[in-house]
Amino acid sequence: IHKKDTDSASLMIGLLSDMFRYNLRDHRHLVKFSDELTYTRRYLDIQHFRFGDKYEVEYDLDENIFSCGILRLTLQPIIENSLIHGLEPLKDKGRLTIGAKMLNDRLLVYISDNGVGIAKDRLQEIHRLLEATPDIQPGEVLSKVGLTNVHARIKQYFGAPYGLGIFSTPGVGTTVKIMMPIHQPDWSEAT
Repeated sequence: IHKKDTDSASLMIGLLSDMFRYNLRDHRHLVKFSDELTYTRRYLDIQHFRFGDKYEVEYDLDENIFSCGILRLTLQPIIENSLIHGLEPLKDKGRLTIGAKMLNDRLLVYISDNGVGIAKDRLQEIHRLLEATPDIQPGEVLSKVGLTNVHARIKQYFGAPYGLGIFSTPGVGTTVKIMMPIHQPDWSEAT
């Protein structure tokens, strides 16, 4: 706005408004994957103002997953980590891949980047944090690590066999896999 770029400012305000509406419109924990993806795309559009063309986004999505249920605000914290810790430090252009597919009775979502990766000792620390994730109450948020919050909420909602898996190689990139059971509610009753 200070630079008199009112078109960009207007677009960003519209994107932020969409994101706030998504967060505040209701209190359902489970939302359609398509709604979560729309929210994620708004977030990425906003990040484009910050990063410019520093990275590109690819989607590898099976069409049959769009009506599946996913916990609200599952993708954005993981993507934020990829952008800030994986892609921002890169000298070259980065790539972020968001994928999802049904795998038997499970929904597998993965977020991969070709960023700087995670050092082995830090990755071990993250794995320890995820393994030690305590049971949390609905609506409770853990401090510090967004990945821990997402993992804890998935475990709390679906049970211990579900959650995050993190795989990384320094200099190659990182993949975060999200595993949940497949839920396809009657969304007309959920609104």
